[in-house]
Order: sequence, then C-alpha cells, then structure tokens
Amino acid sequence: ESNMSSSAWLSDALGEWSGLLGFAALVFALYYMGGGNGNNNNDAAHRAQRDRQGGADRERREMGAAATTNAGATTQDARQAAGGVETAVGRVRRMTVATVGVLFRADASKPLNARDGASLIPAAERAIRAAAAQGLELFLITHVDSDAAQESAQKSLKSSGISGTAIPPHRCLFCDTDVGRTALVRQLEPDVHVDAGLASVTELARFLPRVAHVVSTGSASSTVGKNVTSCAGLAELLLTS
Repeated sequence: ESNMSSSAWLSDALGEWSGLLGFAALVFALYYMGGGNGNNNNDAAHRAQRDRQGGADRERREMGAAATTNAGATTQDARQAAGGVETAVGRVRRMTVATVGVLFRADASKPLNARDGASLIPAAERAIRAAAAQGLELFLITHVDSDAAQESAQKSLKSSGISGTAIPPHRCLFCDTDVGRTALVRQLEPDVHVDAGLASVTELARFLPRVAHVVSTGSASSTVGKNVTSCAGLAELLLTS
C-alpha cells in the first residue's frame, strides 16, 4: 500500500511538472514570437527613418542647387542692371522708341502709312546701331494704319540691319492705335521712352521716370513735366551726334 501511495504521488508530481513545463514552453514561444514581431517592427521603423532621412538629404541637395541657380540668376540681373548706356538723360539700360517721326521720316501726329513709305532717318539709324552695340536694350514701337504699312516698315528695318542685326526682331513691335502704343510702353517699363508725339509724351510722363520728346528744329521745347526732356533726335539723345 505504501508503494502504491508513492507511485501515485510521483505520477501526480510528474503530471504537474509536465503541465508547468508545457506552460513555460508556451510562454517562451509567445515571448519569442512577440520579440520577433518587435524586432520586425523595429527594423521597419529603422528603414522608414532611413528613407525619411534620405529624402530629407535629397531635398536639401535640390534646394541647395536651386539656391545656387537663383543666386547666379540674381548676379546676372545685377550685372545687367549695373550696365546700360550713357545718354543725355543719364545712364539707361532699357529704352522704348516710338519710331514715327523719330526713326521713320513721317508725321508723328499720324500713324505710318504705306503710301508715304518707310524711309529711315540716317542719323537716327546710326544712333540706334551704336547704342545697341554698346548694350542698350532697345524696343521699337511703330504705329501703323494698315498691314501694308507694317510690312513696309518691317522691310525697311530688316534691310537696314536694324531688325535682326542690331535689335532682335521680337523687339520691333507694331500697334494700330495710340492707346496700344501707350499700353506697350507701360508694360515694358523702360528707363526712358522716346516719342515725337506730344499727346503720347504727355500721357506717358504720368507713369514713366523719364520721357524724351523729339521736336523738330524751330519747334518749342516741351514743358509737360520735370521728367520730360526735349531733344532734336536720337543722335542728340544717345550722344552720337
């Protein structure tokens, strides 16, 4: 009977230990699996952090390159702004010219027409060539009354070498109204505008820092405003006479 009691106790003890070992094994397995998931999650987090860091580094490099480009552009703009050509009204970088009566030999109070032709004033032509060669940014604006007049003016500008040689063709502009001429000039924002039309001079003097009024010999000088200068022509204004 004593032996039977011992055997029963041992069997119960082994069963209890087996249960404990099984439970411990289960806990260990769950802990290991949890640790593995944790490691996986940590690895994923580290990879995401590295990706974010890499993206930030790329963004900084791109921003640095853009800043360098912008700095170069700013420097170039500054160099251009510091340039220009010395004229009778001071140093000028950009100039707009209403060509009728200034470059074309015609009545400035009317638009250029095909019947009168598009004859250039030699002294004005030479002055434009010289100023353009020195780096003056010139825009020519011609008021015409028809397509035929525009074609005639374009032919004269091209054959003389002003359009395409001295001045890029896209800077030779045309309009068919005084309002259009005024709008073009204001949009271009020149340092000085040259015009032989008194009405245009009077209007543009309200918006521009300087206006040069080309008057014929014997005509009275302009008294529109302090920012308006009268001259006999482009040669006098551009100091090439």
